[in-house]
Amino acid sequence: MGDPSLRQLAYESIHRWIENGHFPGGTATSEIQLSRMLDMSRTPVRSALQQLELEGYVRIAPKQGIVILGPSSQRIGELLELAASFALFSASASKLAKREELAELVDSLAAQYRKLAADSSGKKSGGKPPLEYAAGDKSAAPDEAGAWIRFEAELLTGLVALSGNGEMSRLLTTTMSRLRWKNNARRWHAPHAVEAAARVEELIVSLAPSEPFEACRRSLQRYVQLLKRTWN
Repeated sequence: MGDPSLRQLAYESIHRWIENGHFPGGTATSEIQLSRMLDMSRTPVRSALQQLELEGYVRIAPKQGIVILGPSSQRIGELLELAASFALFSASASKLAKREELAELVDSLAAQYRKLAADSSGKKSGGKPPLEYAAGDKSAAPDEAGAWIRFEAELLTGLVALSGNGEMSRLLTTTMSRLRWKNNARRWHAPHAVEAAARVEELIVSLAPSEPFEACRRSLQRYVQLLKRTWN
């Protein structure tokens, strides 16, 4: 099996190269090339590639080498639905058994949302209501879009963490990584930014313990539909 620490190092390095675009989708490489890049033997590299194949990042093609998988529309849709299913399960369970914890999470998310909206409005709007300025902008500032993307990730991971299911939280993290979540900002640029803010706000409101589960299901469904339409 080889040295576990070398396998982990190989996995993390190759995963990082895929995530940061060093190996774009469709790129072909090989164990030999990766071994040279990592300055290690092929055994830990092979183990790392097998794990990456299981997670959907690469395809190991006999006699052809290693192919980096790009995110197809179908694959993206499936991954977004998977992330939504984790959130929906946790919302359902929390509304029944963890109402106080859920209420605290909703209060925290609502406060963060208001701050982000106020910051966005203050930078460009000239006094318009939060985020309405974005409808006419060609693009949002990269740091501003990044803040909204991180907030969405915190919303989903925080909600799933309430379930107390560590495996589900791990799977959500893996799913978001496979989606290249932090690299997808299109929904936070014109003409989608206003709708994106509305969908996120609607989702937060629907998570409140006093709101019926069906409202949460509908708001999450609308949010995922927006993600599918705007994913890069």
